[in-house]
Amino acid sequence: MRVKYFRIVFIFAMIAILGIAVFCFFIDYIYNSFRDEVIVSVGNPVYKEFYTSGGFQDYTDFGIYKFKNVDLSSNKYLAPVTKKDKYELLSYISEFEDCVEAIKRNTPENELVVNYDFDESCISEYDYLYIYDKSDYEETYKDHKYAYFNVYFFDSETQTLYFFHNNI
Repeated sequence: MRVKYFRIVFIFAMIAILGIAVFCFFIDYIYNSFRDEVIVSVGNPVYKEFYTSGGFQDYTDFGIYKFKNVDLSSNKYLAPVTKKDKYELLSYISEFEDCVEAIKRNTPENELVVNYDFDESCISEYDYLYIYDKSDYEETYKDHKYAYFNVYFFDSETQTLYFFHNNI
């Protein structure tokens, strides 16, 4: 009789352990699915702000991530800003700001509109940049530059990573 209860307890314990393992795997999968590899490649921010507007398949995001003592010389995403890069960066920021203005016309109290404060005068030759534009990678977007982009700009002087996303 005692062996029978032991088996039942043992089976329930194994089911519980298996359930916990599956739950942990699921949580880890969800966490890793939603993290941004470029931001993670810089390190752990000491401060972050993130603002968004829109919803599924039509949204605009702006993020500010502050770091301490970051060395990006061997970062696999971010590369030093060249003169050509600066013009491209400014074109994306201009497009982004046009979207912020469009949001402002409809909802001036939107958190993104209220908190967007990027100042392009911070761009210098010591900064880093990574631009992901789907028109460079996916056939569907080939003729639609600026339709879906992520821009990561790292200001070396302030150790701040700015994130610009637009998906229209």
